[in-house]
Amino acid sequence: MRSIVYNSSLKTELGTIFITANEKELLGIHFVSLAPCENENKLTKTVKTELMEYFAKTRTAFSTYPLKLSTIERQIFNIVREIPYGETMSYYQVAKELGNVNAVKSVAKVLQDNPYLILLPCHRVLGKNKTLYNYQAGIRVKEELLKLEQM
Repeated sequence: MRSIVYNSSLKTELGTIFITANEKELLGIHFVSLAPCENENKLTKTVKTELMEYFAKTRTAFSTYPLKLSTIERQIFNIVREIPYGETMSYYQVAKELGNVNAVKSVAKVLQDNPYLILLPCHRVLGKNKTLYNYQAGIRVKEELLKLEQM
């Protein structure tokens, strides 16, 4: 049985965001150069609305959605999800919260590959001395998201 993939797109000042989901779970949120035709479902529409509210600065936290994550990804993203709007944490602090201070590189890799940009706010995780490191949508977008969240 094939699963239908639904999608929505949202144009923002930082670029076009492409949201994908099936009937059960959110599959991804990515910045794209060109979004294909939309085929929305309730989940993609809801996430799109929340992202619009985020960019309008009327939303500082997102609803919890069913996500396709491995066990380690879920553990890392549960920590990252708790970073308050407008605040940051270091990769080291995330690894420490995870219970393994030697896992900094693993944490960084998982966050770099985050398929749920903004919703799981990996842009709030920085290197030592607040250094901006890898972000799937680019360092400029990470920097702009952090600026957006400054009140």
